[in-house]
Amino acid sequence: CGGRIVELFVVNVLSLRTRVSLRLWGAFVTLWIVQSKGWPSLITFWSMINFIFLYGEGAPQNHWLWWQDAIHMCNSNNPSGGVLRSTAYTSTLAAAITAGVSTGLKRFWLSSYLGTRTAEHYGPQLEDLMTQMVLISEVANLSREVQNSKHMTIAKGGDDTNRHWELLSSASRTSTD
Repeated sequence: CGGRIVELFVVNVLSLRTRVSLRLWGAFVTLWIVQSKGWPSLITFWSMINFIFLYGEGAPQNHWLWWQDAIHMCNSNNPSGGVLRSTAYTSTLAAAITAGVSTGLKRFWLSSYLGTRTAEHYGPQLEDLMTQMVLISEVANLSREVQNSKHMTIAKGGDDTNRHWELLSSASRTSTD
């Protein structure tokens, strides 16, 4: 549960909805965090939380309710067994962090590699498409300007055909360029 909450906050809020992670860590680390979404970030954050709150030899690590005497199972009357201090536990947490971080790095590398290849392959087609979109946008703006000018000439009671021909001829010049 704690790993999921940290993942939601770091990935969804800090990395995707705000620019905080971009300012703090830069574009590459932010992209790596976003690419790690799912089980890699979940297992990484869960292991980090375990290292922070459960690892060690203090009273909270051995018994979470060490201060109370009502439930004997949750205080020093019940031996903890030392699982949280064992080398197997430490190795498991370290392996989980390594697996999560390395999977996130692999996803980051793969998305960068495939994105670069896609941009190289489809770049010229995308450039042509963008040129056509700019032309369509200019024609739409011209149409809007002609429509507004038509309404203004009707309101004035005059005819501004020379202005319309100038606008149309300038649009045809930009479309042939």
